[in-house]
Formats: sequence, C-alpha cells, structure tokens
Amino acid sequence: HISLFKNDEPLKLHYKKNLTFFNPKDFYLEPGKNEKDFFKQKIDKINIFIKIENNIIIKLWHDSKSDSDLKMLINLFFEIILNKNIQEAADHGIIYLEDKLRLKNTKNSINGIILPMQAGLYFNKLNDSIRNVFKDYKMKKKIEFDINKNYFDISEDWKNLELNKKMKKINE
Repeated sequence: HISLFKNDEPLKLHYKKNLTFFNPKDFYLEPGKNEKDFFKQKIDKINIFIKIENNIIIKLWHDSKSDSDLKMLINLFFEIILNKNIQEAADHGIIYLEDKLRLKNTKNSINGIILPMQAGLYFNKLNDSIRNVFKDYKMKKKIEFDINKNYFDISEDWKNLELNKKMKKINE
C-alpha cells in the first residue's frame, strides 16, 4: 500500500526552524542589470533567474530584497545547484535541499521515503521552477539529455569500512 502525504503549509515547522542554522550567500541582484540569455521563473512574488552555459548553471540570482523563509530557501537552493549540470539540478536539486534542511539530528514524523513535497509548498514551487527551466533550456537549445549519470565518487573511507559498519550507517 502506498500513500502520499502532501503538506499544504509553505514550509513544515521543523524545516522552518532548521533554516536558522544556515547563513547562505544572498543571491539578490538589483533588477535591470545587463544580463542576457537567462531563464526566468516566478515563485510567489520572487523572480528567480538562471544562466546556463554548456548545460552548466553558471549564475543564479533573484530580485527579493526582503528577508523571508522563501528567500532563504532560494538562497540555499542556489548554493546547491550553482555550477551543476542543469539536468542534475532538475532531477535532484530539491532532494539535496530537503536533505540538507532536514538535518540528521532532527527526528522526522514521516515514515518511509521523504519526498520534497512533504516539506512544504515552497519545495514544490522550487522543484516546478527548476524543472520548467530545464524543459525550456532543452527546447531553446534543441537538445535531448540521456539518462542522468552524475554519480558521486565513493570515498576511500566508505570503501575501507567493514560491511557491518556500512549497514549500521545506512540504518542510522
């Protein structure tokens, strides 16, 4: 039996609390700068801008001067996806953001696999935005992407760990 839990709050409470542990770079840029060839999306009242060259996100900015949970989330998300392949950002960026904000010492009230939609509406909106940018980028460049193969290298520490210790870490 599969059931999906969707949160209608902008940001679930423990994610909101965990935002206070971060101090990301502010990607605000004064509107009207002479940037060209970028993709634009709007999330609530905040415009976000993404510049991509050779499939890599090379510059990100938004137009929000006001401090808010959404602005903080956008700034954290931008730190994660900057210099990433647009496909990787669209496929996994929101998952990385949710994982970062969840914090390992926070007991989660959701059993099973945690999807970004469970963290709040802002996660959905960010996810929709980056996926729309990816779709627009593919159409504009008239390219198709193969299966996403941006795999992380396995650390030497992990390779040298005994199987029972690996299993313990996985199940933590």
